[in-house]
Amino acid sequence: MTVRTKGIRRAGSVEELGASWQRAFPAKKQVPIEKVEGNTVYAQIHTPCPLRGTGDVDACYRMMEFDREVLRRAGGQFVVLDSQSEPGRTWCRVAMRLDGESVEDLVQAHRKQLNSREG
Repeated sequence: MTVRTKGIRRAGSVEELGASWQRAFPAKKQVPIEKVEGNTVYAQIHTPCPLRGTGDVDACYRMMEFDREVLRRAGGQFVVLDSQSEPGRTWCRVAMRLDGESVEDLVQAHRKQLNSREG
C-alpha cells in the first residue's frame, strides 16, 4: 500500500534509490541520507524503535522487512549496518544499493552479533 500511495517507482540511480526510500516515511528528518559513496547510499533511522537496547538484532532484521520491500519495489537492496536494538545505540545506520550490485562487503547488524558469538 505505501509503495503505491507514496509513488515509489524503480530508481534509475543510487541517488534516486535513497530518495525513494525516504518517501516511504512521514518525515525525511527521521531518515536522513548520510552520504552517497560510489554505489552505496548510507542513511540513518532516528524513529524510536520498540527494540531499542534489547540486543535482539534478529527481531530487528525481521522488523525491517518493510524497508527491504520498499527497496525491492524501487529496484534496490537494503542492509541494516547498525541497529537501535544494539545496547547504547539510539538510531540505526543502513545502506542501500541497486539490484545486481553485490552487498557481500556490507556487514549486516544481525550477522555481526552472530559472528561475535561464533568467534
